[in-house]
Amino acid sequence: MHERIVRYILFIIKRIVLRAKKIDKPPDDFVYIPKNARMTAFRSTTLLLFACFFFSSFAAKADDPDAIVGRWLSSKKRNQVQIYKQGNKYFGRLVWMLEPTDPSTNKPKLDKENANEKLRNRPLMQLELVTNLAYKGNNTWGDGEIYNPEDGKTYNCEISLKDANSIDLRGYVMGLSFLGKSKTWTRVK
Repeated sequence: MHERIVRYILFIIKRIVLRAKKIDKPPDDFVYIPKNARMTAFRSTTLLLFACFFFSSFAAKADDPDAIVGRWLSSKKRNQVQIYKQGNKYFGRLVWMLEPTDPSTNKPKLDKENANEKLRNRPLMQLELVTNLAYKGNNTWGDGEIYNPEDGKTYNCEISLKDANSIDLRGYVMGLSFLGKSKTWTRVK
């Protein structure tokens, strides 16, 4: 059967070439394939290709618990956080700042806004901002916390993977996700 199809394709190519030369004679080794068989093959091939494209759009995304591990640029593009795995939990440490030093003191920026006065002298660089995230499945991590050094508060945290290079990070209060805000972080390559 395959040989007949190959011969038919070669015949079509030869026919196109022969028409260009104004000669319309089929080759001697031509095997005629009835029109209904050609249409059935065409319809089957078309249907198969359509089904492949249609169902590939519904293919599940790869479900990788470690997909958030790496370095992420904050939505304001002023900080980078390294997310890493420790045991079954995920944590994030501040590893880069656009302005790491305080202009007034010319020393590393400190955690000045922290509610706990004893922690206000710790440097922001290498500070653990994201803690205890657990993988929930379906490219979502939750049950963690995120510390915001800008206001000195800790919020509940949930992360969802948008694609391989961006995540939506949601910080919220009182365990109610709708009482918060989301930011999009992008992966640093």
